[in-house]
Amino acid sequence: MADSFPQASQTSSPASYDYQIYTDGSCYWKDGIGGYASVFCDNSSGSIIYRGGVETGSSVRRAEMKGLLAGLQIVGQFSAILDEGVRKSMLRGETRRPSVLWYTDREDICHAVTPEEGKRINSRDKDADLWASVAWYESWVSLTAVKVPRNTVGPQTEADRVCGELRKLLTAHVGDMKKNQNTLLQ
Repeated sequence: MADSFPQASQTSSPASYDYQIYTDGSCYWKDGIGGYASVFCDNSSGSIIYRGGVETGSSVRRAEMKGLLAGLQIVGQFSAILDEGVRKSMLRGETRRPSVLWYTDREDICHAVTPEEGKRINSRDKDADLWASVAWYESWVSLTAVKVPRNTVGPQTEADRVCGELRKLLTAHVGDMKKNQNTLLQ
């Protein structure tokens, strides 16, 4: 399949969005240890916030989605969509939904977020728990996904570095726990 998804150069100016999120996920299939990171940029204030984490029983796709959710949580804090009064104001049309430009190197997730010709290309069947959370945010923000080649956009490169380092830290910790457990059992 040709890479028909909008590239960063094909979208509106990033400055026309309220927020930008750059994410990445890292996971090794043999141990299921995943790391994720999000770099959040507020276009009006210039604030930049990093957020990341790790989990076991993960996959690269899950880790990438966790990075997106970490970024959307920050959007919630900055935009006040977590406030019920603000959400009611949006429903009445009194308050504009914040716009978010999301950069990822995962085309499959892009196609499940931003419809192409009014239709989502990829389904949301896998990782339904995470998609339910994304759907909640989508009801309160205007989310546009942009696929970027891996490690080519400054903040996305930083997200890649952070998630990889976090995954390595948890891998080392799990390894140490197994060694200690084996020592105790002897």
